[in-house]
Amino acid sequence: MPVIMRDSAGTRIAGQKGYSPFSHHMVAANVLANHWETYASGAQSAGQEPDRRKWKISRNIFVADTTKEAREKARNSSLGKCLEYIMKLTDLGPGRAFWKRDLDMPDSECTLDYMMDEQVIAGDPDECVRQLHRMMEETGEFGTFIMTAHDWDDREAWINSLELFANEVMPRFNRSLGYA
Repeated sequence: MPVIMRDSAGTRIAGQKGYSPFSHHMVAANVLANHWETYASGAQSAGQEPDRRKWKISRNIFVADTTKEAREKARNSSLGKCLEYIMKLTDLGPGRAFWKRDLDMPDSECTLDYMMDEQVIAGDPDECVRQLHRMMEETGEFGTFIMTAHDWDDREAWINSLELFANEVMPRFNRSLGYA
């Protein structure tokens, strides 16, 4: 069940029915935590024990040899362009509340820089592992992590990112959690 909004009735119902929640990649970590809280309260209201192993979280990720390179490439690639496009679309409708950590934050502060800092994991392998840990500190454990890639422009850079993610980031992250 895809989840994007805070305190969603659909997320609560998913918990009641025992469906697996799948949290969107363009929300702040505290909103991800709210997704789980909402799902878990729905499950508990139906007499079910919520299982964090069912929870899937997605994130935009770009890995490069240096953090500076990763942030620049992510920002100036299809990933950054996609974020800008989505923000413009939401300006035509509900506004940027979906993407904010704090709902009192003015839309004018919900910029590409904010999105890159808050909702994109970009860096060298060590920095990406640190960012994953930071996210997990806010969200708690989850079952499946899904990398969102925007690999249709600088193919070589994205292939390198995918290889670094698969061969360096995830093995280190898994080892740090005692899974490898």
